Amino acid sequence: MVKEISEISAHEVARAYSQRIDSQEVQQTRAAPSAVSRPQHDQLTISERARELYMAREAMKSVPDVRQEVVQSLHDQIQAGTYQIPQEKLIERLLTLLGA
Repeated sequence: MVKEISEISAHEVARAYSQRIDSQEVQQTRAAPSAVSRPQHDQLTISERARELYMAREAMKSVPDVRQEVVQSLHDQIQAGTYQIPQEKLIERLLTLLGA
């Protein structure tokens, strides 16, 4: 299963790393029981790009999903009978839906 970077939490990364270490220990135990050793100090490094993506994701949480001013403007135009359907966009959409 492939996930976007923005969907991966630190908890998931730590759990996956722990599972990998545990799996490696099992394989080492099978090969040579006395050769099992766990790293003394684990380290996680997060790239600057990952930090930027995290900050962008957090900033997006504050942006509303619905732009109320746009919805209200369209509603007012429809109620007043002044809303004009953009014909070019309608035609493009219909052609896309028809596979043309």
